[in-house]
Amino acid sequence: MGKIKLRIGAGKATMSPPVGPILGQYGIPGQPFCQKLNKQVSHLKEGTPIRVSFSSGKEKTVPNVIPYSLDWNALLRSCFFYTGKKRSIYIERVYELALISAEWHNKTGNQDWIKRTCKSFLNQLNSMNCNIEKKEKG
Repeated sequence: MGKIKLRIGAGKATMSPPVGPILGQYGIPGQPFCQKLNKQVSHLKEGTPIRVSFSSGKEKTVPNVIPYSLDWNALLRSCFFYTGKKRSIYIERVYELALISAEWHNKTGNQDWIKRTCKSFLNQLNSMNCNIEKKEKG
């Protein structure tokens, strides 16, 4: 019996590594597990990094899967670029992150909530000494 934590893209749970081997270690049926997880996070954009936690027991059945958070660090890292040694992000990417957050919290279409989330992200990025670029070039 053990507590298992995974980081995986929404809709990307398959029996290939790393998911399949981890499930195999605990004797958990992989295909039903992957189908259940993919169904639970189907409202998210495919590939959105999420963290998943579950416990395995002696019964070797498909456990209750709990997607417990978006992996914000992975989302942010995928949006950063560097100008010299300074970390930067485009304002458009901040808005995209707010939309992903809205999806996760079932607030899609709530412009007030999205606006407050953008402001919160911008405050966090400023505290990280991150440049906010106005427009993506190209």
